[in-house]
Amino acid sequence: MAPYIIHGSGIAGLLAAKILAQRGIEFIGLEKSTSLGSPTHADCERLCELSCVDFLKRLEPQISWRKIEELPKERKSGEWEITTETEFPDEEISFLKTPFFAPSADYVKSLSSQFNDKFLLRKSIIKIASTSGTVFCQDGTELSYSKILWCEPLRDLRACVPTDYSLHLKEPRNNSTGAIQIDLELEKELISSRNTFVFPFRFKDRRLRALGWNRRQSQVRWWIFLDEIVSGDSEEVAKCIRAFKREVEKEFPELRKMIRSERIVFHHEIPKKKTTTKKLEIYPSIFYLGPELRIESNGESLTELDLIVENCRIFEGGLPS
Repeated sequence: MAPYIIHGSGIAGLLAAKILAQRGIEFIGLEKSTSLGSPTHADCERLCELSCVDFLKRLEPQISWRKIEELPKERKSGEWEITTETEFPDEEISFLKTPFFAPSADYVKSLSSQFNDKFLLRKSIIKIASTSGTVFCQDGTELSYSKILWCEPLRDLRACVPTDYSLHLKEPRNNSTGAIQIDLELEKELISSRNTFVFPFRFKDRRLRALGWNRRQSQVRWWIFLDEIVSGDSEEVAKCIRAFKREVEKEFPELRKMIRSERIVFHHEIPKKKTTTKKLEIYPSIFYLGPELRIESNGESLTELDLIVENCRIFEGGLPS
């Protein structure tokens, strides 16, 4: 029988690899970049559902998850105060939940190290011929498959399947937003908090909010969500980054000297609301395991990581024992 193909080696792809390996199911992984395990999802390090925590503990028992009950904070008049707002944009809600569970170590790195030899790098699917069970890759290679576990954006899948096929998904309108991700490696911790810290700043006539948290000791990740007008113009995105840096360095003058390294990523499209579906097999023998789909019976307020884990758990439950 032809192997399963896992397309994408982010969190969903690595969890899928772990599930198949534990079941003894042969698979080939494909990753378009040069390395495994890039966690591109905004809230990839927080779980709210205890059932999802238990599932990850079973897959990676060496990684513990600590419960965080500290409330999120917001910068006001030079001081950190408990966030008092009760309504947030859809894309920000999961960052401000309490309590949640955070990993004690980098579980993505742990999973990546286990499957380096199972993924082919710089290889991605550009066409799927479902009648013959064949995928065509960008480098001209062809691979046979029995099932595909799709762990890349849904828009990429739509480009690969026949144009006369509809995925029949319930998709909300005006559903994407752009976002800036800024990762800082610091000499020491800047803000003492285990939950999200909100830093408001102005960009032209907009009042934006940077959502930050300490990923590890002395590692800070900021997210800034943008509207369509700003996110559609690369120059405006660059200006927004500079505006944020000016404001945060004005508030924390010592920050510039503390930075060891900096990484900035712009995400063009991040879904605000999740598309609902009745099943993960959204095309014959193709299962979607990423965070863009939510099974109708699941709650709307799951974090992205909760959604990925829950989709993988449901997929595992459908495998032959």
